[in-house]
Amino acid sequence: MPSLPVLDRRAALRLIAASPIGLPLIAAAGDLASGGLTDRLAPFWPVYDYTRQNEDRVGELRAGYFLPEKKLYSGAGITVSKLRIDSWLSDFDGIAEDVRRLHARFPAAWARHAAHFDKVFPDFRVSTAPIYLMLSLGDFDAHLEPNKGVLPLFIGLDGIVQYHGAQADLAVLLDHESYHLYQGQVNPALALKSRPPLFITLWMEGTATRVSELLNPQANSLAVLLNDAALAAAAPDTIRRAAQVMIDRIDAVSEKDEDRFFGAGHEGPEPARIGYLLGLLIARRLTGRYSPAALARIDGPAVRELCLEGLTAIARG
Repeated sequence: MPSLPVLDRRAALRLIAASPIGLPLIAAAGDLASGGLTDRLAPFWPVYDYTRQNEDRVGELRAGYFLPEKKLYSGAGITVSKLRIDSWLSDFDGIAEDVRRLHARFPAAWARHAAHFDKVFPDFRVSTAPIYLMLSLGDFDAHLEPNKGVLPLFIGLDGIVQYHGAQADLAVLLDHESYHLYQGQVNPALALKSRPPLFITLWMEGTATRVSELLNPQANSLAVLLNDAALAAAAPDTIRRAAQVMIDRIDAVSEKDEDRFFGAGHEGPEPARIGYLLGLLIARRLTGRYSPAALARIDGPAVRELCLEGLTAIARG
């Protein structure tokens, strides 16, 4: 699913607190462009175009692009075997031109994002982490994963097109992910817990979704929920029931509970990732009480109280 896996993001945020970011990260990236953006997708297109009619197309794509970028893909948690590439390629062919167009417009979109995010959060330098443009083989749209002491953000342009469409609203997605990094920077005691109770994940995802909504007033609810149509269409009764269930499990720390509310593949009486919507509704209720920067700084006991207050109101309708 498009959003970052909760455990991967949490592990990534822990790395921010555990090691200095800045110069070590910049040095690791090597060819960083303005704003921390590195284009690792550009070499793909000549190989892709050249091999379109070749008999051993998968093997040549792997040898010509994916194996030279094996270190990048390993860091992102992706295996680049022939079988894996072959299972992805036919679907990619159908969206290749959309991905190519997105690739062309992405640097300008990133520059706009970095400029406006820095204005809202002047104490956070979004450019301190390397940002890699790549193909995710459909695994993700944006993904944080620690790798040998470096915290990169991997952006899979094929995943963005796959999950969000050819005209994806990049501003919403990038604001959501950058806010998670900001949370980890200013409130590590809350954001970096290795096994947080549900109320912390609810708060983290809900406030990131809300902040992306506030920073992009032109975006509709579907865009704010990262184009999850089932989630955006959740019925009021379904939302109320889910809120009541979460109240009863608010302090749970098991992966099973986390997956029920935040896992993309969960199957149950409510849409997958219902926790994102519940968190958004809670954060919306706090508009006017807290600024986006202040939301990121609230401590654990207060967060729990605010989550319970919001869930209770939602459950009551």
